[in-house]
Parts: sequence; structure tokens; C-alpha cells
Amino acid sequence: MKAIVAQYSHDLDVYLSMVYLLMNLLLVEEDYERNNRDYYAQLIKYYFDSSYSKFSNDPRYLFYMARIACMSEWYVGIELEDVEKMLQKAYVLDPENMLYQWAYYSNLDKNHPQNKNKIIAYSKQIFQLHSPAKIELQNHGSLGRYILDMMEHSAKKMVTL
Repeated sequence: MKAIVAQYSHDLDVYLSMVYLLMNLLLVEEDYERNNRDYYAQLIKYYFDSSYSKFSNDPRYLFYMARIACMSEWYVGIELEDVEKMLQKAYVLDPENMLYQWAYYSNLDKNHPQNKNKIIAYSKQIFQLHSPAKIELQNHGSLGRYILDMMEHSAKKMVTL
């Protein structure tokens, strides 16, 4: 993967894949050399920093990297508030994208009636068979499946507000 990132250093999907792979390795996989944990953690931080400096104004990057980072934001050296800012910026840059709308509204006060109605509406769209969000996420492999599972789990809670 390091060679692929070096070869395609201007491709944001390569960075998303690398950081997700490393994050998943440290948090989910049990079959890796534990002695390399610090090395993998340094790689996560390095690839996050490298990619953020290149793609921090790309809404797709901001959305996906925020979702990866919230798995364990300390590995990338940010706080949860920074994750929320990334999601908000993605929404501001592309307010028509349903994924960014959902992420933006799901971070707002759920007791406010206007927010609650939008959260429920976006959450219901997650479950539609051919929703734009589902289609986009299905095109992002295991990262997309991870985010879709997370969104569906959260959306179930939102719909029952």
C-alpha cells in the first residue's frame, strides 16, 4: 500500500483506503504483530496529515476521513470537535449531497423540532433501496460498508425519536 500511495499521491481514495486499512487493522483485526502497533499508529498519523494538507477542501475527503477518524480520533491527532467541523465543512462545500446533509443534521441538537424533522427525514432515506447515499457508499468497498452500517444503526435510533 505504501508504494501505491507513493505512485498515486494525488488520489484521495488511495489515502482514504490506507488510513481506513490501518485504522481497521489496529481496532478490529486481532491477527497482526502487536509489536508493530506504534509503527502502524505513526503511519495513520502520517497519512492523515499528508492527505489533509492536500484534500482539506474536498467535501468527499472531509466526509469519509471524518468517518474514519471518529473510529479513534487520537490516532490522527484530532478531537471529536474536529471531526464535527470536517463534517460541517463537507456539508457547506456540497450542501446537496445527502450523505453530508445526514452527517451535518445528525450532529445538531436532536430536540430542536426543525433539526429533528430533518434528521428523521434523512434517516428514512438511508433505508431506501436505491438511495443516492447507499449507492455512493456501495462504491467505496469496505469503507463504504462500514459507514453504511454505522449510518443504518444510527438512523434506526433517529427514526424512533
